Amino acid sequence: MRQRVLGRDHYSCYICGRHARMVDHLLAQSFGGADTQDNLRAMCTGCHRAKTNDEAALGRAMAKAPTADRSSLIAELVERWR
Repeated sequence: MRQRVLGRDHYSCYICGRHARMVDHLLAQSFGGADTQDNLRAMCTGCHRAKTNDEAALGRAMAKAPTADRSSLIAELVERWR
């Protein structure tokens, strides 16, 4: 799957366009994202690190947020990294 996604995206980071070596879930599995090609994107190391930090911050915020607010927090994260 990883090689198919990298090939599909021409080894180009979908955020910044640099050379991509990683494949990232647009919506992380921990937030309900699927392990399917339409939820996977090629990503460079720097952008992947930044997105992972953003996801960790969201996880901390969700621990404090009422259940009703969690889906809007996840939607904001996905839109920010789309």
